Amino acid sequence: MARYVLLILFTASIFTHCTTSRPWGTTWVKGFFADDTEITVAEWLEFVYYQDLAYYENYNRKKVIAPTNFFPDIALLPDLAFLDNDLKALFYQQNEKQLYFTQLGVSRAIYLPIPKSIEGNTKKIDSILSCPISGITYDQANEFCTWRTKVENIKLGKNSKFHFHLPTLEEYEIMNTKEDSLLTTKTTLCSTFNYASCTTCADRKIQRALENCGTQALPVASFKGNKYGLYDIQGNLCEMTIRDGVSYGGSYLHAARFSIEGQTISYKQAKKWVGFRTVYKK
Repeated sequence: MARYVLLILFTASIFTHCTTSRPWGTTWVKGFFADDTEITVAEWLEFVYYQDLAYYENYNRKKVIAPTNFFPDIALLPDLAFLDNDLKALFYQQNEKQLYFTQLGVSRAIYLPIPKSIEGNTKKIDSILSCPISGITYDQANEFCTWRTKVENIKLGKNSKFHFHLPTLEEYEIMNTKEDSLLTTKTTLCSTFNYASCTTCADRKIQRALENCGTQALPVASFKGNKYGLYDIQGNLCEMTIRDGVSYGGSYLHAARFSIEGQTISYKQAKKWVGFRTVYKK
């Protein structure tokens, strides 16, 4: 019998005012809404295990339904070559799974299958689930957008007409305010986003526990957000644009100038350093 362990996972949506008139974890920019953060491992797991829209049809009645199928469509899984051991167990080792009741943000709760190898280690689980998803393809990201469009319109009612898509370059140029420099002050060496050779510091108003800054993707919202309340528009992972093979914003592998100057970086197929976020208009 599966056990149910309460796990509270705080994503960047806790920094954003929650309303019932728009999807959770999104922020108004200029003419459109955007995800506060890059799409996380937790959100991708929800996509993988909650393809059955019956859960969301009961959403407003507060009925939380656990997934019954621990063998998801393999076409939805990230590329095995880009996953560390914990993520391999999370996505590919379907035996010996425990269901965790997981709170995403302020008002969103789901069950996620978690491997027994990390059972009880809530700090590690929190870190894994709050990292941005990578190792996925452009087509998979678009499948997520299609699924999320259906889900959010079901949850928010018959009059909702949300359409999620990958951002255009023009939308990214708006989201990237370019107001943050590499140094927060002339005397404090604190990097304001995750790029190659970034500098850690003790100022937790700027950074949160960034021992691996510049070497790997960090949990979303590890750095302060910009004036719109968007996190990691610069750095962490390159983010897919609506143009196949074109990413924006730089990553932990790239020099800071790719993020500051808003340069695009080409990619082919899935990459460990490429993730995405979505945008929509009402």
